[in-house]
Amino acid sequence: MEPAAALQKLAKARPPLWKWQGGECIQSLAWAPHGHTLAAATLGGELVVLDGATGKPRWHRANAHGDSILWLAWHPTEALLATGGQDGFVRLWEATKGTPLDEWTPDPKKKWVEHGAWSFDGALLAVAAGKRVTFWNAKGEARGQTGESRATVAAIAWEPTPETHRLLVGGYGGVQLWDADLPEVEMAPVTGAEWPTAVLAVAWDTRAEWVAAGTGDGAMQVWRVGTEHTLRMGGYPGKVRELAWHVDGRHLSTGGGPNVVCWSFEGEGPEGSAPVEWMGHSEAVTALAAHPTDPQRVASAGKERLLFIWKIGDENPVGIRALPESPATTLAWKPDGALLVAGCEDGGVAGFKI
Repeated sequence: MEPAAALQKLAKARPPLWKWQGGECIQSLAWAPHGHTLAAATLGGELVVLDGATGKPRWHRANAHGDSILWLAWHPTEALLATGGQDGFVRLWEATKGTPLDEWTPDPKKKWVEHGAWSFDGALLAVAAGKRVTFWNAKGEARGQTGESRATVAAIAWEPTPETHRLLVGGYGGVQLWDADLPEVEMAPVTGAEWPTAVLAVAWDTRAEWVAAGTGDGAMQVWRVGTEHTLRMGGYPGKVRELAWHVDGRHLSTGGGPNVVCWSFEGEGPEGSAPVEWMGHSEAVTALAAHPTDPQRVASAGKERLLFIWKIGDENPVGIRALPESPATTLAWKPDGALLVAGCEDGGVAGFKI
């Protein structure tokens, strides 16, 4: 059977539980902390909150931003959704009805607002525009900023603890760790790691011990936070943009080519050990998502429109689905792990029961 025919057969045999269709590519997708709804944002400026059980819109804003929406972030405890985009604005939305609450431009030149994330306690929203990150509270009030990076900020990630407000900032030349609780006049990187390459993605492990960075030179860099201990895992066939720490922080799955490469961080880390390499995709991996409750499982999506569920210890996938129309750009598990949702290049959002 030809691959295209096999894909069509699989898609018909295991269709999505539900599907919603937007106008342009899904750029960002995330479940609300309570797990009843999820939000999706498109490169056409659309913002929608969907019912997690049916996929029907709870509310929809066709022009939430005047240009592409680049990220969205749910507040961890309040009914609040933040978005940012190419129009240079950050917007806050009341999450149950989609009522706009506030908006501001973090950079006076209205540079693209490329990244945004709430701290784990919800006290601060970090927003990256250009070479700087600014900090805001849930009322849209400014609470400080980092110094300028040597290049545009490419990735941010909060330390995964509610007790601290330390933000990891990645870009060309490595990563820096900033403490947002310091007065602005004292704010400076508290530590970091330098690498002579472009950082494209960063991710903390759930124990806040290791930081992983995907880079543009076909490698994954690892830093043991607060030390000079760094590792470089090279040999990837492409740029490494996909990083997924498993829920217990003991394994890290990565993309960067057609295979999913899973590294063990037991003991002293992956140095000198061979990773698990899952080979199922015929084209490049486009998205990864670790299972939220099972530390052994991770989901991957490929350019050829296949979704795989992998389990540590099994060579073959333990689950497989096919997207009916276009490849996935992002994946998101329901917080209890009962549903996997894919946001796609054609603007579709599809929910699969696994």
